[in-house]
Amino acid sequence: MEENKLVLDLSVLIKWFALEDSDLDLALSIEADFLAGKYQILMPLFYTWELNNYLSRNFDSETAASFYSHFKSYKFHYYDLNLKTTKLAFEMIEKFSKISFYDASYHALAISENATFVTCDKKYYEKTKKMGHIVLLKDFNI
Repeated sequence: MEENKLVLDLSVLIKWFALEDSDLDLALSIEADFLAGKYQILMPLFYTWELNNYLSRNFDSETAASFYSHFKSYKFHYYDLNLKTTKLAFEMIEKFSKISFYDASYHALAISENATFVTCDKKYYEKTKKMGHIVLLKDFNI
């Protein structure tokens, strides 16, 4: 895995502005290192839809729009899910019970692009860790 390429689960990204307690220092360190050019962050295009769904459910419209604008200013590398990545996500769903296409897509993108998928979702991690290219935020080595 290339250590400089990360795919971040939304559970990690929301810590950057929601300032959730658990593993906050690690999430903010990833953000600082990204802003300093240490990491490339790869994201599936649909992440903005998932982000806005979260924002609309947790903040008033003005605050949600402000947070969205903030994230749009980041220089993430956006990926449309090509057939290879989509097929890998489908295979993962077939292999591991009760995982979502969204989670599998983030992970499949990391695998396809030789990156590391960073997540806070321990259940997903435990089911799929044998696929590689995944780490729990709490275990991420800065």
